[in-house]
Amino acid sequence: MSVVVLTARRDRLPIVLALALAALAMRGVATWSFLVPLAGAAGVLGVQHRIATVTDRWTWALVTGAGVTAVSLVRLALPGVPLHATVLGLMASVAAAIGEEIVFRRGLYGAFEHRGAVVAVVVSAAVFGLVHVPMYGWAVVPVDVGAGLLFGWQRWATGGWTSGAVTHVTANLLGAF
Repeated sequence: MSVVVLTARRDRLPIVLALALAALAMRGVATWSFLVPLAGAAGVLGVQHRIATVTDRWTWALVTGAGVTAVSLVRLALPGVPLHATVLGLMASVAAAIGEEIVFRRGLYGAFEHRGAVVAVVVSAAVFGLVHVPMYGWAVVPVDVGAGLLFGWQRWATGGWTSGAVTHVTANLLGAF
């Protein structure tokens, strides 16, 4: 029987989630001055909450559930412009999310992991945010960096990229409606 153990200070977890949600929630009104400190604080505090039993299915479910809940609450709080989603568009959105998680949380995170979790999370989140600039502009960088910090935390907490991929797919699909 596996036991889920949170390392570091468990009392910071609500603060981490609140900061991450605040960073994502400000996406419509955000400026660099609002989001960067929030996203950065959430990422730094979140890295301190590694779940020790990474092979436990319940751990994966807990971490994934936290991410999916976060992006779902943000979507409910700030509904976007409704899009006319097509099956092809939804499939492309799912494929993009999975592909990005493979590249950023499996590949890039993995390449920097030897330098420490904080470096791996921050670098993969920063590059993730910058990659979206050509398509969406600079205004989305803080939101994408915040999301990248969440996905990076999930990568670190579970030891794999699939938890972040499920959360990323959820965020992309919720953004289509």
